[in-house]
Amino acid sequence: MPATRGRPRDPEVDDRIVRAAVAELADAGAATFSLNSVAARAGVAKRSIYSRWPSREELIAAALASLSVGLAPPRTGTLAGDLDALFGQVAETLAEPRQSILARYAAELSTYPELYAVFKRDVVDQSMAVIEDAPATPRSTTGSCGPRWLSSPTPALRPSASTRSRPGPA
Repeated sequence: MPATRGRPRDPEVDDRIVRAAVAELADAGAATFSLNSVAARAGVAKRSIYSRWPSREELIAAALASLSVGLAPPRTGTLAGDLDALFGQVAETLAEPRQSILARYAAELSTYPELYAVFKRDVVDQSMAVIEDAPATPRSTTGSCGPRWLSSPTPALRPSASTRSRPGPA
């Protein structure tokens, strides 16, 4: 194997660049994503970015791929237990910077479908698959879902008035 030229790359610099790119996406979206801003946020030269990611699009894809959350279907034995365990995982998925990027994703999807395909696959689709799997697994339905569902700070996770007032099974 041929020897590589120059000093070895610092993985910490890679991480700082990706974190800076995520912050830039959350603040500016893909439309006004700036490599100058990413370089300033990461405290690196632009040439450090280009030596790792040859194009702006490749850096955006790397930043979006870094947001994968690795949700796993809970298996507590009860529906209430599974929902309670899943709550924390879903709340983390919808926290910043993912929440801002999700809003940008909705606004910019038609303009940048290839860039946001990674985010959709690794964050949105993965989260939905785990949520959809929860009710499909047989388990006891005894117990309460607990107050975490009712007092969620994340609006998307709070039950609406219409779901709270629905009558139970007859």
